[in-house]
Amino acid sequence: MADTKQVIDQAIIKLQKITDELTIKTIIIEAWLNLEKLVLNANSFGRTRTAFRKAIESAFPCSSESKPGYYFTSAGKAKQERYEHLGLWYATTSKERWEVVGDDARAQYFKNLAPLPQPELQPQPELQPQPELQPELQTIDIENMSVENLKLNVETQQIVEDAIAQSGMSLPEFLQQACRVYAKTITGKTRKHSEDLATIESESLRYDKAYSTHPGRAEELVKRAIRAIKIDNGLATELSQKWLITQSLLADMTGAKATAVKTAMGKYPEINDYNKALVDAGATTLLNRKGEIKESFCIEWLEIVKSGID
Repeated sequence: MADTKQVIDQAIIKLQKITDELTIKTIIIEAWLNLEKLVLNANSFGRTRTAFRKAIESAFPCSSESKPGYYFTSAGKAKQERYEHLGLWYATTSKERWEVVGDDARAQYFKNLAPLPQPELQPQPELQPQPELQPELQTIDIENMSVENLKLNVETQQIVEDAIAQSGMSLPEFLQQACRVYAKTITGKTRKHSEDLATIESESLRYDKAYSTHPGRAEELVKRAIRAIKIDNGLATELSQKWLITQSLLADMTGAKATAVKTAMGKYPEINDYNKALVDAGATTLLNRKGEIKESFCIEWLEIVKSGID
């Protein structure tokens, strides 16, 4: 392990005062390939990868403000929107990300646009006699209106007035911006809910807030998490390195509520036979209490099963 530590330490030293993305990419990939040569076992490399990323995070902490050599993200376990060092973008087993350079390319990488279903054309009704003309509706003169014209309750009116004052916008500008933002929120959620979850990357499905209310999210993540556990167990050389498939472990891996995980597990009755085989071999529920190892696995499994497409 001393050799891997030396590789990591040297990479951190080289990154000092470097803000050019291509240079950062070169340093990280060079270190990554050297680490792969030193650590051939898949389970062991998972821990090495975690150590590498933690070293980058320690040397270059996340920031709430944009900084040279950083990129914007909201991904990660229980993390908020922030700016991370670019080294973390390239220090990943998802090697296709190595070819994704620049903020625009990263935005496109995570963008999974699915076409909205087209409504069926309905037959046009026969023309009916025109009703008697109604008085012309009054148009709203947004340029000359006031907050009072919106007829809000006292609390809401105060909130709007405070927001307008802080934004520095005029009322018309504020209303137009508010309509635009809310409309994008609604249409964005509609688009997300119409997507085939199997095509969504596990990391996005786990952490992207846009999927947090999707009715199929928990079931899809549980299915992938079960598969990841079986793959990781298959690579393990000792019983102590394996995992029992339990509701609590799946909840930690997926971030889904316990009730949703329990319901999803009901669709996989073979879990009982799988766990029984491990128990017969000497495993107990203590197998899953692994501290930092468990915490790392609850993040790294997203790279073991990257999507719902086998």
